[in-house]
Amino acid sequence: MSGVLQPKRVKWQKPHIRWDYPVDHRRHVMRHGHWGIKVVDGFQGSWELHLKANTLDAVRKAMNRELRGAAGKRSVKMWTRTFPDRPVTRFGAEQRMGKGKGNVDHYACAIRKGMFLFELADGPKEKILRAFKFAKAMLPFHVRLVEKPRTDFYNLKAPMPNAERMRRKPASMSHSEGPVGLAELLLQSKVAQ
Repeated sequence: MSGVLQPKRVKWQKPHIRWDYPVDHRRHVMRHGHWGIKVVDGFQGSWELHLKANTLDAVRKAMNRELRGAAGKRSVKMWTRTFPDRPVTRFGAEQRMGKGKGNVDHYACAIRKGMFLFELADGPKEKILRAFKFAKAMLPFHVRLVEKPRTDFYNLKAPMPNAERMRRKPASMSHSEGPVGLAELLLQSKVAQ
């Protein structure tokens, strides 16, 4: 298991129960990047989905390879949002039952529906889509590519021609015929009070 992601210390080396971690909603929100690879599946029957450390590492390396530019440097920054922290034990082949729990075979991370596995900084869309294609093929569950919503969307002002049209009243209409726009309606209701 050397060279593969694994925790430095664990509280229990071989846990005897398949404990459930509390749901970590921090992994369900995009924090760093502009693009995110999000899990679509959540459970497989009654068991949680698990991702082995070597699979996670292989996906990360394949994506880095695709994100590299012509000069060999990575053109898009990538963040890994999950870590394999669960020890998975296994008995050897053709071994009888009993004699204690098996040795730690590998480490895995719990996968929940809606969590982000990776985040990518903004960069060339073709490279990001190609890296996602590789990740999707290598992962044992369904994922999708999500783009972060624009932050300036709600701060956009209405275009000037429409705003002017709402405030403007026709030349033929006089004040005696009643208000035309929203500003005139508000003004008339204040005057009436």
